[in-house]
Formats: sequence, structure tokens, C-alpha cells
Amino acid sequence: IFIALQEVIQDIDGRNNRAEMIGLAIGYHFAYGETAHFNIDGSLASWGNAILSKHPILDTEVYPLSKLETRTALRCSISE
Repeated sequence: IFIALQEVIQDIDGRNNRAEMIGLAIGYHFAYGETAHFNIDGSLASWGNAILSKHPILDTEVYPLSKLETRTALRCSISE
């Protein structure tokens, strides 16, 4: 069982990841794939895709989807 999320925000240093917060709250593992950086109220942050999984996530890879737009896909290997 897994949940895919888009446009997840985290601080640029990796803190305050919204997917991690949700995952911890429901007891799921999480993976985050950064798509881009942006400035929010004077602080740098990043946004990207995330996957929450009931089972451990073994590895991840981020794939760019477009040369014209900032779009990515996140691939994860999930343990059984």
C-alpha cells in the first residue's frame, strides 16, 4: 500500500518536509524527490514529489519529464 503526493514542500535544508510529517502521523515510510527551489517569505524551500509506503522504501530515483517545464517523476523500490 502506498500514497503518491505532488507539490510537497520542505525547507531547503530538508527540515519540515510535509510528506515526512504525514508519514510519521500514519506510521508510513516516506521518500521525497526534489523538483525545484523557490523563495517563500524570504526563506529558500523546495517542492517535489513524495511517496508514502506501509513497507520500507529501498531506493529512489528522480526523473526529469520535460526540458521546457520543471516536472519530475519519483520512482521508488518498495520492500514487501
